[in-house]
Amino acid sequence: MNGQIPFIQDHITKWTNGLKYTEDVMNTLPDSLWHFKPDKEEMSFREQVLHITQNMYWLSSTYLNGESLGLKIKDEGQSIQEIKSQYLDIGKYTLKVLQNLEENELSERVNFFAGNLTRWQIFELMHDHHTHHRGQIIVYLRLNGFKPPKYVGW
Repeated sequence: MNGQIPFIQDHITKWTNGLKYTEDVMNTLPDSLWHFKPDKEEMSFREQVLHITQNMYWLSSTYLNGESLGLKIKDEGQSIQEIKSQYLDIGKYTLKVLQNLEENELSERVNFFAGNLTRWQIFELMHDHHTHHRGQIIVYLRLNGFKPPKYVGW
């Protein structure tokens, strides 16, 4: 995206701030509570973070960057610190992919399971998905008596 359009650069800034905000949310809950789930049918805090990370990687590598590297991010008993590091690494990867997209590539269509979408739609989907699951883990914080970090969404 190389900064040609302020609108696009604004979205990169928003994405960067969102990554940091999710990191702050993760750092608010003590490691001992990462297995908390508000209901047996819900994902645990740990599973939510892994799910956010996997989705970021899948959408950015496969549909924005056009390379399926086959990395599967799942719960394999890794430590909380390893999960946080993986989230940060994938966040950096995703940001690099976004920064390297050219304006004309955003309108290119990709075959997605939900239909033929533009790369811009994939980015919006990735952002919405991340926000949706971050919102869930913020509720997990509140249910455990923790105040979420100050919101930064711009």
